[in-house]
Amino acid sequence: MMIQKATRTQIRTHNRQLVLRNIFNGEALNRAALADVTGLTKPAISSLVAELIDEGFVVEGGFGNSTESGGKRPRLLQFVPNARQVIGIDIQVDRVQGILTNLDNSIVARHYSENTSTDIEEIVENVHRVVNGLSAQLNTSLMCVGVGFPGLVDPQQGCVQYSAKFSWQDVELQALLVERLGCPVYIANSTQLASKSQFAFETMDSEINRLATIMVDSTIGIGVVTREATIQYGGEIGYLRQVGTPSLHEQLAWEAVLVLAQQLAAQYHSPLLNINPISYLHLKYYAHHQDQASLEVLDHLSDQLANLIAWLISIIHPDQISLVGKIADLGDDFLTTVIYKTSQLVLPELVDKTTFSIDARVGIVALGAATNAIQLELGLI
Repeated sequence: MMIQKATRTQIRTHNRQLVLRNIFNGEALNRAALADVTGLTKPAISSLVAELIDEGFVVEGGFGNSTESGGKRPRLLQFVPNARQVIGIDIQVDRVQGILTNLDNSIVARHYSENTSTDIEEIVENVHRVVNGLSAQLNTSLMCVGVGFPGLVDPQQGCVQYSAKFSWQDVELQALLVERLGCPVYIANSTQLASKSQFAFETMDSEINRLATIMVDSTIGIGVVTREATIQYGGEIGYLRQVGTPSLHEQLAWEAVLVLAQQLAAQYHSPLLNINPISYLHLKYYAHHQDQASLEVLDHLSDQLANLIAWLISIIHPDQISLVGKIADLGDDFLTTVIYKTSQLVLPELVDKTTFSIDARVGIVALGAATNAIQLELGLI
């Protein structure tokens, strides 16, 4: 690989992001402090700050305290969270879900549209519908759109390399969306984005350096993010199988869970027979009331997840594992069972070193997509 010298434009972009990030994080809130923290010259800082003020990302506030030696009090600088807005999109098999956020990832609005098919043209058009619905609620300029997709994604090329659920292969999704939406678009794997969102906002004040996120929904995925950002990975693992056993998708994906629940409900004459459609919340409720069909479904799910987590802990050694997706509706008691079963499959010391969480927030992938877009555009998060 050839290593090329950075251009002046690249250096200025890097320095601009460095300055804006330090103001955003509160690390340096005046020009003199920015020069100390970044190592840039005072004239360079003045030029970059003036540019950021002109573009509306930064405003001048009051005055700070003077130094111990006295002198002029510094003018304080403030980041403007609503200088631009960003749309985050989560493409699912059955729907496209979107959120509108400010630059600090505070959610302004939500919107979704059901898919009528998984054809490429239909999905692109449905993303356009959701973006249009959210754009109607903009109160400033739209900076960009971030997109999460459940498949093998090359974010550098903006390409969906493969997705079994969508029957897609080598789809230039980013280019198609840029052409349709007319603004910058960034795409990545859904689970990677969920993990990135959690890491950016849930672990900032913790000692967690490596987070692994497991998504269990209509697809099965794993995302990994480290604090040093040397590793950011996300991929679908539903196709994995051991010799002679069904794939993870056939054991953990919601469609498979629904079939199992219906079979067991008929076998045990469960009250689940009277519910259409069944959800994870129904399984949780009836398991709590000792319904045998629901108990066996949850037992099956906890077995499969424990096996997956045992492998994950043994290979990656994450500080924290987070369970997301529709399965998160099963709650903390289910997670406790999974942790116990995991400790029977791997060295208990490794399990003890890992913290576990469950995140049932709606829109976590869309929020991660917005986070990713803000980071790539401005270098903030």
